[in-house]
Amino acid sequence: MCCLADSLKKLAHSEFDKAFFKENRCNIQIANLNVLCRTSALATALCLLLALASLVIPPLLPLMPLYFIFCGMFGLIFIISNTLAYRVPAFILPLFYVFLFAAFVYSTILGIVNTPNGTATTFMVVLVIIPLLILDRPWHTNLFVMLTGLAFCIFTYIFKAINFAMVDMINCVSFMLLSMFINHLITNIKLRDISNQRLLVIQRDTDSLTMLPNRRKLYETLAASESGACAPITGVIMVDIDYFKLYNDSYGHQAGDDCLRLLGKRFAIFAKANSLSIFRYGGEEFIALSYTHNYEALGAASNELVSSIRTANIPFDAAPKGKITICCGFAYANNCRPQSYETLISMADKALYHAKGNGKDTVAGYLDCID
Repeated sequence: MCCLADSLKKLAHSEFDKAFFKENRCNIQIANLNVLCRTSALATALCLLLALASLVIPPLLPLMPLYFIFCGMFGLIFIISNTLAYRVPAFILPLFYVFLFAAFVYSTILGIVNTPNGTATTFMVVLVIIPLLILDRPWHTNLFVMLTGLAFCIFTYIFKAINFAMVDMINCVSFMLLSMFINHLITNIKLRDISNQRLLVIQRDTDSLTMLPNRRKLYETLAASESGACAPITGVIMVDIDYFKLYNDSYGHQAGDDCLRLLGKRFAIFAKANSLSIFRYGGEEFIALSYTHNYEALGAASNELVSSIRTANIPFDAAPKGKITICCGFAYANNCRPQSYETLISMADKALYHAKGNGKDTVAGYLDCID
């Protein structure tokens, strides 16, 4: 419910803290995975082409084993990023750093072996493009750049003539500073883009009145569950505000909107406390999805929700009880055996109208309204 306001606050700041990375971890992982898959595929193809070219170009022949070794390494990273990393997102960032380290080793060897009497151009290029590829907290990336740059300076000092080593070390320090500057700019641009995209998604999927997820988000969640992209839904609770049309007629639509806002806050707090996902279905109807509750637990949660609204004592003089009340109907997938989640919602809806027919301010399960 507070996501929209929190996201707006984030956009007002130029720096992105640890909390921001945690909140947007999924989007950052997806961005890194897409870049890693494409870059590792490109690196594999380039090394393979160079290995094949070394067969017909004599100056490249001594480097043929190097090309084949790193072709295999980059190819393995490509395979892992397209298989295991998809199933275990926590592997994405470490795997990306492994890829960058392999690129560092490759470019260092080329800079020392292939150009012992020249400038290590490949390493300088790798040093600059690192911040363009990976998306991580800036100090992590800067630390990696500094450590790899320091290692390169040590190796070039040991294995190259002092005059060429000095040129490489000066270039390395210059490109390290350039890389860290680029990292600061590019990372903030990327993160602001992710923040903007997340805000647009929140606005698109949030009901502006109650600040609960809307019907579009509900159907998206149902589709994801049916496809296996997220956990299966075990139960549905339908919620309806009793006599809400009469409330609007008695107090006006502005008061009706205020009532919906208040109930939206209470529903969100209740859903969070009971491990439910609640959505505004339309008008005065709401839907709560469960991933863990059985039939009895759904009934208990429904009764608790009805009781909590009753005891809130929201004034409604024209109602029989003089206050706002709600009805709930629920259905459990294992007992009701629906053909789809839409059918499960229809079963919960049937239970809801059974509850409304029993005097409102009450609860009914699908099994209660079948013969």
